[in-house]
Amino acid sequence: MKKIVLLILLFCALSAMCFAQYNFELFGGMPLAWDNGKIIGYDATIQTMSISFGFGLKYDINDRISLCLYDEIIFPQTLEITVAGVKSNINRDAYDLLMGMSVLIGPVFNLYSNSQGKMKIPLTFGIRWMWLIASTEYAMVFGSNFGLGAGIGMQYNASKKIYIFGRVMLYYDFYAFSLTTVGSVSTSDSGIISSFGFTPNIGIGIKF
Repeated sequence: MKKIVLLILLFCALSAMCFAQYNFELFGGMPLAWDNGKIIGYDATIQTMSISFGFGLKYDINDRISLCLYDEIIFPQTLEITVAGVKSNINRDAYDLLMGMSVLIGPVFNLYSNSQGKMKIPLTFGIRWMWLIASTEYAMVFGSNFGLGAGIGMQYNASKKIYIFGRVMLYYDFYAFSLTTVGSVSTSDSGIISSFGFTPNIGIGIKF
């Protein structure tokens, strides 16, 4: 009986894949993020402004529900660091390497679609993973955050195969791991954090 049930589920899954719609997206954005934590024992906040470029893969289960994977390469431009009430600004020129990546996996729900099917309002949410690396001649820091993401936007279908879109993604990270290397000495740390960010995106998609 179990084998029959498994065969039926497998057949249904294969059938759904045969009739599914696949989408490939290219987009750009300007992420803003705020991280709260401790630096040398003092309360600290880091505000980061970045530019980003990414791609998305969407698998349409039906007209209402899709599964997505968004992968975004991040290039931080400025960091405003506040420690014990004292602010300082750092530009990316201070680093030899400063970049990161954000990945979101989850479902997409079409909240609205007009009668012509030209306009859609998709809602996205899922699990988010982000990493950032910063290095100078003397030190290297690698950080990795885990959290949740959600987004809402508007999609316009220019043709049966091509669409353009704009959306705002929101993120909240609650756990982090970091590795710091100074010379030949490495230290690591991990724990609960509070990191909030949002990214306005514009892009183009192609349906297959």
